[in-house]
Order: sequence, then structure tokens, then C-alpha cells
Amino acid sequence: MKTLAIVLASSLAGALVVVACSDDSPTPADADAGACNCPSAEPPINAARLHRVDSGPVTVPLASSAEAVALCPTGELLLGGSCYIDQDETAQQVALKEAGMAPEAGGTSGTAWTCAYGNQSTVGTAMVRAQALCLRP
Repeated sequence: MKTLAIVLASSLAGALVVVACSDDSPTPADADAGACNCPSAEPPINAARLHRVDSGPVTVPLASSAEAVALCPTGELLLGGSCYIDQDETAQQVALKEAGMAPEAGGTSGTAWTCAYGNQSTVGTAMVRAQALCLRP
């Protein structure tokens, strides 16, 4: 008898849950409502959305240092970058000292790729550049 009472009570509780969660509920917060206010999906990353931005040539003077900076256009995301030595008249005494993302003013995420070079030569200069890889929205 006790088992029959438990089975009936369980069945009644299950039926109440089904009725309470049915589609006939007048409340706007239905669990199975078809409306979604999710943000739209990001478009796929493909070659059309990627492009390179070049800093143009920068001269590293005798016994000095210089920075080349490539800046992504407004609204684009910096993915990475690279640094190049175009012309070296220093007998290979120019060196890349530091490279990476440069933070924007105010400490927000950067949109510029910076390459810092040093020239230890006293007889020649070097032409260097930075290149940023940017993602269009």
C-alpha cells in the first residue's frame, strides 16, 4: 500500500510539472519561447578580412635607435606583426631590441605594432620597417 501511495504521489507531481511548463502558460518568460536576443555571430575569418599595414621606411641613425610603427585603421583589430631591416649599411650592427603590440593612450588594447631598433655602428645607417596584420570587422 505504501508503494502504491508513493507511485501515485510521484505521478501527480510529474503531471503538475508538465502542466506548469506547458505552452499554454500566459507568462512572457516561457522556457520554450522562440525569441532570442543573442548577439549576432562574428563573420568567419577569411583572406578578405585580413590585410597588412606597413609603417614605411624608418632610418636608424648612426650610434642611435629608432622605432617603426604600423597602425591598424580605426575599428580594426591588430592580430600580430613583424619587423624588417630593408637596408643595412652598418656591417650588421643594427639589431631589433623590442617588438610587440603598443598600447593605445588610456591603457586600452593596442592597434599598433612597434619595432624598436638599435644601431651600434658609427659608419652607416639602416632602413627598417614594421608591418601589422589587421582584421577588418
